[in-house]
Amino acid sequence: MSSRQDIVRRIAIAAAIKKKAAEVESAAKLELAEDMARGSEAVVDDEGREIGMVLIPRATKPKPVVEIDESVVIPWMYDEDPDAVEEIVRLREWARKDVITRVLAAHAAGSELPAGTAVSVPEARKTTARYTASEEADVLIAGMYARGQIDLGAVLAIGGAQ
Repeated sequence: MSSRQDIVRRIAIAAAIKKKAAEVESAAKLELAEDMARGSEAVVDDEGREIGMVLIPRATKPKPVVEIDESVVIPWMYDEDPDAVEEIVRLREWARKDVITRVLAAHAAGSELPAGTAVSVPEARKTTARYTASEEADVLIAGMYARGQIDLGAVLAIGGAQ
């Protein structure tokens, strides 16, 4: 029977390994995303059996964000359609949507934006790899470890120690 200290030490070690493994996985996914174009690739063990699949998805395209300065847009919209402006001197929701549609169209066409509006496009999020394990991945990876093909110490190197 294990002493309580052995049990809690295993918990602490497992937590440290889990944290380090997540860091290693994250870094490897970023490295792969820089090395591999969009698509997928099978992950195989040292004997060519499929362990899983990695996928580099299509990068998300950020959507433009329209900014509206109502103090400038309201007179313009009122001239075009007085019903577009509420008594509280504010754009109606449908008119706001209309302004957004017009501003996005002007932005896309490279035309001058209506006064009181601006468009900003956030930076695209960097795409990352996804990994899906095969049903036999655990057994195949354990086999690679047993054959000396995996050095867990080098992979996990907790705290940079090797």
